[in-house]
Amino acid sequence: MRRQPAGQQRERIFIEAGAIVRAAEYLKEHAENSELFVLTDLNTHLHCLPILSALTERKTILHELELPAGDMSKNPDNLSRIWGWLTSHNAGRKSLLVNLGGGMVSDIGGFAASTYMRGIRFVNIPTSLLAMVDASVGGKTGINFNNVKNQVGTFSLPYAVFIDPRFLNTLPHREILSGYAEMIKHALIFSEEEWNRIRYRSIPDSEDWTGLIRNSISFKSRIVQSDFRDRGIRQSLNFGHTFGHAYEILSNEAEPDKVRHGEAVAWGMLAELYLSVRLKGLPAGVLEDYVQLYQRLYNTHTTGIDPQRLIRKMYSDKKNITGSVRPVLLRNIASPEPEIISDDILLQKAIDFANEASVSEKV
Repeated sequence: MRRQPAGQQRERIFIEAGAIVRAAEYLKEHAENSELFVLTDLNTHLHCLPILSALTERKTILHELELPAGDMSKNPDNLSRIWGWLTSHNAGRKSLLVNLGGGMVSDIGGFAASTYMRGIRFVNIPTSLLAMVDASVGGKTGINFNNVKNQVGTFSLPYAVFIDPRFLNTLPHREILSGYAEMIKHALIFSEEEWNRIRYRSIPDSEDWTGLIRNSISFKSRIVQSDFRDRGIRQSLNFGHTFGHAYEILSNEAEPDKVRHGEAVAWGMLAELYLSVRLKGLPAGVLEDYVQLYQRLYNTHTTGIDPQRLIRKMYSDKKNITGSVRPVLLRNIASPEPEIISDDILLQKAIDFANEASVSEKV
């Protein structure tokens, strides 16, 4: 039996319709002094907190901190706000922080909990598809810093994750698409069978989400358990992110949340699949199939962003080796490999391809 690394508990993940009820039961049992600290954003304060509150015992005191919605809230000022809020309500080492929200809430809430008093317990109740299949599981926490995405953070697992697909009924279609991009990524890097299942279908009906989410999390969890601190195989989860993060940051400089994280990753996979064909011998048919899927689901593109600015931003990515960028490429479906690239002309060709594929009916 493989041992867990020292200090690393295994997160308990519950995926089911009605998981919010199970979450409330768990919180009743684990609330310290009948007090819970709940982090929300504007949307989850309005739509999700009332559900959790109604299921919580009357004697339980809910301390809530609401952050502005959107990834731009994942910043040092709000991290300091969370620490101050916990301090002002006398949160102690045995206190429990509940992150009720999307990826931003999971990321910054997990980071705050893992650093406050050198670490307090936290659980995630993700309410967006992106958070359900990505941010809420795996133990990566963090904030954006100096205009670099997820530049500062920790590896710290939640004590439990409660995934209730019914929350997806409250989301705009665009938010569903953003999370779906991460599920497509998981299929491409982990499972030819899942890729073949996902590439021809439209966005699933609500009753189909539970199984798809469970599959996607299962793929990710296997990698995380073997490489928790991201020193090897876990880097395959960055597929689409080297180009995607740069695109996301630059797109949102003037207009916050103009481009969602998943939209940026979907665009980044266009560029990285192009490089995979050029450098790794990925069958061109895989790229063609992905372009068709992209054009059917997404309409995001980088019009107005200078490709040279994108390249410069990619060089600042934390995964890089000095003087080069380090995207994840594919030799085939389920065969990811990191690649070191210092050829700006090749990078620009990949960007040009992604831009053209984003706006063209055919490639």
